[in-house]
Amino acid sequence: MQEAEINRREKELIATVLKQAEIERQRIETLAEAEKQRLMAEAEGHAASIRAQGEAEAEIIFKKGEAEAKAMNVKAEAFQEYNQAAVSTSYSPACPRW
Repeated sequence: MQEAEINRREKELIATVLKQAEIERQRIETLAEAEKQRLMAEAEGHAASIRAQGEAEAEIIFKKGEAEAKAMNVKAEAFQEYNQAAVSTSYSPACPRW
């Protein structure tokens, strides 16, 4: 009878200790998963911020290049008109040459 009580008490202690350990394990896993999710969200936010900054910088570079190209076209047209005017003036038989 005493042997049965000892076995019962041992099983009860093992079950109690194991149950507490299982509860603690689940608590730690839950906290770790929450921390993982927090870090992932933070990293994704940081990545999105960097991506947006890069896209903005690329847009600025593109707009600057586009503006420079337009300015070069305007200069080229002006030089072409100047050259045509100079050629017309120098070869025009009606205009005296100075």
